[in-house]
Amino acid sequence: MGTKLLRSVSLIGFMVLLSAHLSISATYEPQGIGGGGAFGSFSISPYDENLMFVGTDMGSLFRTVNGGQRWTAIDQTQIEYSSVLWRTAPVGFCKDPNIVFFANEGRNPLRSTDKGKNWHAIGMPLNGSERINNWISHSEDENIVFCATTQRLLKSQDKGITWQACNITGPSVGTFIDYTDNYLYHATSAGIYRSSDMGDNFTLIHVPAVLPLHSFAGGRDSHGTTLAYVDGDGVNAIGPWLQGFDYNPGSDVYDRSVQTSGFVWVKSAGSTDYNRVPFVEDFDCGYTSQYLAGNGSLRIGGASDGSDHQKHGGIYMAENNSQVIYVTGGNYWPRQYAKKVYVSMDAGQSAEKRLQMYDWDNGYEMWPADRLEYSAVGVEVGWDDGDYYSFTVCQNNAARAGGTGDYFLHVTEDYGEHWLAPFTEFADTGSRTETGKKWRSTGLEDTAIKRIEFHPTNTQLMYVGVSDIGGYMSDDGGDTVKVCEFGQNTNYDYAFDPDNDNVVYAAGSSSHAWPEINRHRVTVGAGGIYRSNNRGEDWARITPNNSEFNRAFLSMAYDADRDIIYGGSHSIGVARSLDNGVTWEYFNNGMPAGNGRVIPQIELDDNGNVYALLTGDYISSTNFTNNLDTGIYFLDVENGATEWEKLRGTLNLPSGSSSDLQDYWRYPTSFAVDPVDPDTLWLVDYD
Repeated sequence: MGTKLLRSVSLIGFMVLLSAHLSISATYEPQGIGGGGAFGSFSISPYDENLMFVGTDMGSLFRTVNGGQRWTAIDQTQIEYSSVLWRTAPVGFCKDPNIVFFANEGRNPLRSTDKGKNWHAIGMPLNGSERINNWISHSEDENIVFCATTQRLLKSQDKGITWQACNITGPSVGTFIDYTDNYLYHATSAGIYRSSDMGDNFTLIHVPAVLPLHSFAGGRDSHGTTLAYVDGDGVNAIGPWLQGFDYNPGSDVYDRSVQTSGFVWVKSAGSTDYNRVPFVEDFDCGYTSQYLAGNGSLRIGGASDGSDHQKHGGIYMAENNSQVIYVTGGNYWPRQYAKKVYVSMDAGQSAEKRLQMYDWDNGYEMWPADRLEYSAVGVEVGWDDGDYYSFTVCQNNAARAGGTGDYFLHVTEDYGEHWLAPFTEFADTGSRTETGKKWRSTGLEDTAIKRIEFHPTNTQLMYVGVSDIGGYMSDDGGDTVKVCEFGQNTNYDYAFDPDNDNVVYAAGSSSHAWPEINRHRVTVGAGGIYRSNNRGEDWARITPNNSEFNRAFLSMAYDADRDIIYGGSHSIGVARSLDNGVTWEYFNNGMPAGNGRVIPQIELDDNGNVYALLTGDYISSTNFTNNLDTGIYFLDVENGATEWEKLRGTLNLPSGSSSDLQDYWRYPTSFAVDPVDPDTLWLVDYD
């Protein structure tokens, strides 16, 4: 669907983006606040220590060339980043530090020769269902690059310009190059293979006792070669532990977790066989499962059926280090165990937990602030997502590793002893553990912004409606921001008392995705109208907390002269209070009946007259049951009007447009009253 710009003599189309990227301050970890979205694949260049990439489900792939101090989004006309985070492979590298690779959702691969600034398509023919899992560079020959897919292993001998299939098939789960012995190790879900001619021929060297093999990694240094993998024995690896939480066979948590997890096995340098790693818990575990797009259930990450998701795996090593092994948990595990990071410094003889943002094993405390760089969302909203969408170890530096999830990007430079948050910058005095602190953007923005409003008489006061984390407030014109939320998922709109800049009103909802996803739902969760008397530090609900008013509110306005508050709901039209929030009623005289009264925007003019946008009760791509009634409604308060008047101009579409669109708006999402000529209105329609 697209956005069309509409114009007529009296009704003119105008596009106001309700969901945008806040360049001055946002991303589930503030102004640098990072967050109403999710961070996807994270990549660290092994050949340029300052070059890193991370994707977000807001559609952008970001790049830093100074080690994470500042980030820049890559031009979306060249690269789009899918919200299907578990399918998109990390950015790949070449020994030539200027060359990098990317494939959105594992398809349509691209190549850059200037470290990710500009991109060009690669002639790599993939099969119909084949997707790229990972890129593996040859650190001693800049011409050689491998590409692991869901079906096979591909090889380039000209820095990624052309590609040929290696002599091995099956879902790829890990690849490692041992330069000393000139071996290429490659694992599929069926076992571990070795090639002595860089991919022309392979020999099967190990098959786990329990398949499928979920994840594989290897490293080589002066100690020798270490190989490690996660097997398919989830029944014994985590089954008893899950049952201790009352998750039994037949439940989603048990079945999917067991199918995507297993024991960690290591064949350390000098050993002749693989041994299980003795983690300091009553289960030995590994593989990171992923969500299934569309329904929130788990994707079976370790399946050996060639399914089209990415297998980021749960075990990671640097190619030049045989001693250090990182292991992460599984997505569906309870108590956020999926977010743990274990590190072994002795090739699997022992392992230590070195990150769990909430330490569920020790009183549910946040990971110590001297070991984890806190962010505003982490501190004030919470690290409450479930697993790693991506985790990586720098190919030639085992000390450098990082992982991403819904709310965070954290990177270590010292084997997991300490973790940085390179997507957020603390901009205040005092401790990060205190709430209400100020933050500044690093340019890495992963947040859907619903609306930005400035106080009418104090333009330094800025309030921002943000998906998933409520909102932000800035008292310095947007240079820094603070988290400003009132217990709902998303702040959609704000209104002010022009005579008192401490007072702010807000409309919010427990759901964040209007109009992108939830336009078709009549009632989207809970919500209401709230008021703060101290610039958003504290809030009180002023709409009744009952079935009539406890619902999603998308818009609001405040008539200070008459002390009237208006609120636009997601299904019942316009609510209003004639006594500054003490009592409430719905006022829809003149608007259509039924559940099609979705009001995403309300505006007042200087005389207290009200303009309300009524949009459609969208059910499917072809079914707008109230489209003849959508548009801008006007309440002539100045002249004592008692009902709304529909303002309907003529919709002038370009010649050749479908005739059935000539007489009504499809799904208007935003409008504006011309500040010079109030008889002229501007409107955008989502079609």
